[in-house]
Amino acid sequence: MRALRSDNGSKFKNDRFKTFCHSEGLEHQFSSPYVPQQNGVVERKNWTLVEMARMMLDEHRTPRKFWAEAINTACYVSNRIFLRAALNKTSYELRLRRQPKVSHLRVFSCRCFMLKQGNLDKFEPCSSDGVFLGYATHSRAYRVWLLDFGRIVETCEPHDVGHALSDANWVNAMHEELENFERNQVWILVEPPPHCNPIGTKWVFKNKQGEDGVVVINKARLVAQDGCEECHPKWVYRGRGLCRQPPGFEHPKFPNRMFKLQKALYGLKQAPRAWYERLRKFLVDQGFQMGSVDKTLFLLKHGKDLLIVQIYVDDIIFGGSSHALGSKFSEQMSSEFKMSMMGELQLFLGLQIRQTPQGTFVHQSKYTTDLLWKFEMADASPQMTPMGTSTALDADEDGKEVDQKVYRGMIGPLLNLTATRPDIHFAVGLCACFQASPRESHRTAVKRILRYIKFTLEFGLWYSVDSSLSLLGFSNSDLAGCRIDRKSTSGTCQFWGTSLVSWNSRKQSSVATSTCEAEYAAAASCCSQILRMLATLRDYGLTYGRIPILCGSSSAISVAKNPVLHSRNKHIDVRYHFLRENYEKGMIDIVKVASENQVADILTKPLDLETFARLRGELGGW
Repeated sequence: MRALRSDNGSKFKNDRFKTFCHSEGLEHQFSSPYVPQQNGVVERKNWTLVEMARMMLDEHRTPRKFWAEAINTACYVSNRIFLRAALNKTSYELRLRRQPKVSHLRVFSCRCFMLKQGNLDKFEPCSSDGVFLGYATHSRAYRVWLLDFGRIVETCEPHDVGHALSDANWVNAMHEELENFERNQVWILVEPPPHCNPIGTKWVFKNKQGEDGVVVINKARLVAQDGCEECHPKWVYRGRGLCRQPPGFEHPKFPNRMFKLQKALYGLKQAPRAWYERLRKFLVDQGFQMGSVDKTLFLLKHGKDLLIVQIYVDDIIFGGSSHALGSKFSEQMSSEFKMSMMGELQLFLGLQIRQTPQGTFVHQSKYTTDLLWKFEMADASPQMTPMGTSTALDADEDGKEVDQKVYRGMIGPLLNLTATRPDIHFAVGLCACFQASPRESHRTAVKRILRYIKFTLEFGLWYSVDSSLSLLGFSNSDLAGCRIDRKSTSGTCQFWGTSLVSWNSRKQSSVATSTCEAEYAAAASCCSQILRMLATLRDYGLTYGRIPILCGSSSAISVAKNPVLHSRNKHIDVRYHFLRENYEKGMIDIVKVASENQVADILTKPLDLETFARLRGELGGW
């Protein structure tokens, strides 16, 4: 190619496009204004695609907002079915030197169904209604407009290896997996001994999707047939094991031979531990120090700079005070392991992260939206609080029974949501107590939580860059709050500066006979969490004096500070005196706080709207 001709559109007349043409050695020519004949080939092709798209949209009365999807589909189809004059070949065949497969082509805007993943309720439909909107550009997948969710997703995962072998994209994914095995020397092909019991293998296929539901990459994994599917091949397998050859990739000359494992295979029990040991050894060899409490935390200190690495199986996030340290670590990991760099952190373990110069916002708005659609609460009327002050849940043995699986299916996702939503922690925890025998009153309470999260869809946690490094804890309790066994509820939260970093709402293990005892137990729970945080902060090189714990009970503070045996507190479990011991060691201080300033109150009981909104704001929720 020597020259590139375009019209006079502003999209082509800019420095970026000019630089591109110059770097490729291309002469950029322009057609005269309003003279499309000078660029006739492209103009004719463009008009052909527009005509096709117009007909596709009109066929099923598809909304015009999907015009771009129609254009893409028209281009995709025309490249595979229109023959070039004289050559008698399609554009696809001329470029890739093979005939295109057209068996997967479908009618644009036809009705389709997408199979739902995960555990479904007994009477829940197995699929979601959708409208077919064409083909993905970067993967072998269909683009589907989900009517219930109001968004476009990409989906096409083979259910067996035979289906996958008919698709070049999945074949490439399987070849890449086997090449990784060869590169890492996972196995060797051997003649099996008599009467051996080999490990079965199977292929698992998954479309990796981004935050917006679009397929990022097709991933094929070879796993042990009876094991889990989420492990990694670069670990030493301690022992001898034989496994069958991968389905669809048997050796043509030795189909009866087996692979002797040199390293652990995906799905074996030894795999997660072996992977951790392999990664830990590599990081330690690079000069990293492992956290004293959190064994998945690794730190590298270089002068005044600090690099922090946190691992979760094979998901690794890192950050530090020096860009050079981060770049060097990225290069070291890429040279040692085959891995993908995803750039600035935006999505991690289901948490959405939005980074700005002012701070970081962590939320689960996409997860929340999907949750509302799943439980058919997207159109429900919103609520201002997750639980009413008059709500008093008990066993309700005379109430109408609810399907246990359905109820648990609602509680589980809500428990996941509490990772960024301390404002619903108490309400969800209370409803979770009735999973063994749920009633209609309990499901009504769960639906109110769903209506509340609809009202607070975009809420999350804000971490400001201007926050101080001071550590502060709050503890509170609700005496005999449980109507079933009259046990109290402990609520604790810990702040690093103005940022909430930890919280908990839990029913106490024994019945408290007084407010003093309940508050004392809650403060002991808060103290244990603060000590764990102190150990981690010491790994960062930070030191602290006494850490204040704000408690609302003067009598509980007196018991902690004054080791005097009294008839009213002599029965308190000895493990709670852990609080007094750490006060005497100078680790913590217990300070009285007014009831209206007790932030942990939101974690112990239902509150009125005014109090709830005020405490929610003090927690740092947006």
